[in-house]
This record gives sequence, structure tokens and C-alpha cells, in this order.
Amino acid sequence: MHDLIVEMDTRQARNIVVAASAGWEGDYRGERHVLIPIGLARLVDDSNVVSIGSLTGEELLSLPVYKHKPFTSDN
Repeated sequence: MHDLIVEMDTRQARNIVVAASAGWEGDYRGERHVLIPIGLARLVDDSNVVSIGSLTGEELLSLPVYKHKPFTSDN
């Protein structure tokens, strides 16, 4: 996990940002950061590991790109 996106009005986590680097030739140090809805993420028991096991690599690469800029629910 790279980052956590929180809706400031409600203080609820909405998305996590992960690096998807499967051959991507992106503009952010060779990694493509994507937004994953928080509902797909699971904490693994007593570790600091976040699992998104329900996504395939193809699905992961099809998720919206996070460009490290502020955004609203409209964009």
C-alpha cells in the first residue's frame, strides 16, 4: 500500500493507493499507482499486510490511475 485516500467531510477511508508495476512504463518512477476501493482491502490478521486477493493482475491494471494530485468526487 502506498497511500490512503480519506474523504475529509466524513473522515472515512475511501480508497487505498497501490503501485502496480507489471510492465507499466509510467511517469512516476516506473510505477503506475492505482486507486482500490477500501471495501476490497482486508487486513491480514496480526500483521501490517493489506490483502486485495480478489483482484486479478488484469483487473488491478484497469483501475483508475492516481496521479498524486488533489481530486474531488467529480474527477
